[in-house]
Amino acid sequence: MSIARHHYETLGLEPGASLEEVKRAYRTLAKSWHPDRFTHDPALKQQAEEKLKAINHAYHFLRDNLQTHAVPSQVAHSTPAQSASTAEASPSPQPSRDSAKPRSSTRPKITRRSATAAMVYQQGVDAVKAGHYEEAIDYFGRAIRIDPKYVDAYRHRGFVYSLMGLELGAEADLRKAKALEIERQYETPAAADAVAPDVADAPSTAAPPPSSPPVLESWHLANALTEQAETITRIKVSADQKLLAVATAEQQIELWNLAKGRRFSSFKAHEGAVQAIAFSPDKRLLASGGDDQVVKLWHVQSGNLIRPLNGHGAKISAIAFAPNSRLLVTASPDGTVKRWDLAIGNHSLTVVNHEAPVTAIALSPDGHSLYSADIKGTILIHHLDTGELLRHRVHPDAGVTAIALTPSGEFMIIGDQAGNIQVWSTAEGQPIHRFEHHKAAILELAIAPNGRTFASSSCDRTLGIWDVQRGLRAQIQPANAHDEVGGAIAWLQSQTLLSGNTDGVLHFWQPTSN
Repeated sequence: MSIARHHYETLGLEPGASLEEVKRAYRTLAKSWHPDRFTHDPALKQQAEEKLKAINHAYHFLRDNLQTHAVPSQVAHSTPAQSASTAEASPSPQPSRDSAKPRSSTRPKITRRSATAAMVYQQGVDAVKAGHYEEAIDYFGRAIRIDPKYVDAYRHRGFVYSLMGLELGAEADLRKAKALEIERQYETPAAADAVAPDVADAPSTAAPPPSSPPVLESWHLANALTEQAETITRIKVSADQKLLAVATAEQQIELWNLAKGRRFSSFKAHEGAVQAIAFSPDKRLLASGGDDQVVKLWHVQSGNLIRPLNGHGAKISAIAFAPNSRLLVTASPDGTVKRWDLAIGNHSLTVVNHEAPVTAIALSPDGHSLYSADIKGTILIHHLDTGELLRHRVHPDAGVTAIALTPSGEFMIIGDQAGNIQVWSTAEGQPIHRFEHHKAAILELAIAPNGRTFASSSCDRTLGIWDVQRGLRAQIQPANAHDEVGGAIAWLQSQTLLSGNTDGVLHFWQPTSN
């Protein structure tokens, strides 16, 4: 690959892009990868510094060449083996890895996903499942350069950007994916059939127009817990509302007695960040999953490890106990959902129907139905006992990042990458309300014990408190740019919302009395 071509690809551009396009791409990438955005994570900060160096180097090389003389299109578009001949002598690219993209001067109009783009896209999916995010971004970028209308590639790359905390890149890709889907609606039926995903077995799930929110309530900070200074990734309250578990990005889990207001256990849980935790309904057990791809089962009273559960090929993204406390369900970006029989410590069922990273799971109140969602917007419902696929739904707006079921099982709440929230009827399998408020991906949804209220956290650094039927009731946001409103949320009873912050502070929010 030529030096110029390599630098164009670093900036995500086609060879031959103009100076203005180079400047625009540089500004966008420099903001996305600025190290100051990753001060909370030394590893990501170092990665951002290295990435920014490459971006700066590519920009200065291309700027200097474009200002003084044009980057030769022959060199920019050719591999070293092709550079010996002229562009006229090479009317079509060779089928090599570096020359998979058609020349911009002769590129035919793409009306359907090419086999090459699909192959490269699948390599990206495999890289995500393996946890190789930078490699995945590279593959998705190549697929997009081959097929500029590849919606799934934009959506999947946006998901990876979001996983890495690069919200500018995530938002840009998700906006592009949504715009392409709107554009697709105006294509001829034949063209639409050529690029539409295979959802013939799924009913239409077009959401109703956004609901108008009622007058907002006022919620205030009633209390704050500041005894630990680590980034909080997840918080959970036990079913009897007496115990609190706090997980951190620094490998730790803390257990608190809420009645006494004291911490009674703290232990290192994983090698890497703790990504998911759940209390068993009988509150005897705590399950956790981390970046190390391991699920662990803990004895709550003593904080001792009962056993590790191995089987996933990527980090653990979600955990849920069955109502009987004897079965555990886990999900992972490796595309699988596993059911574990805790009596024997083995996974007795693996759901492999997802074709993309699984982001969220939920169990019906009776424990018979397993809901799982992935970043392509697919929602699957399986029978927990038999593994039979009961229903297949598609969320059309964007990739699903969070789901939650009301205690009655009547409604499912869905949050997506674009920041939208939908309320679905589980009986009808259709959206009945759509709420638009957040401006970035939904991180977590938590339903209050009363089943009428739920909370949402978002990458836009705000929290929302909602009525299941009527929409937004209150918004919680930082008082100034230096404050943090965290993504980890949980309810204590139905009148106190807990949120965990990146600075390690646990906030207790309550409605302000009139």
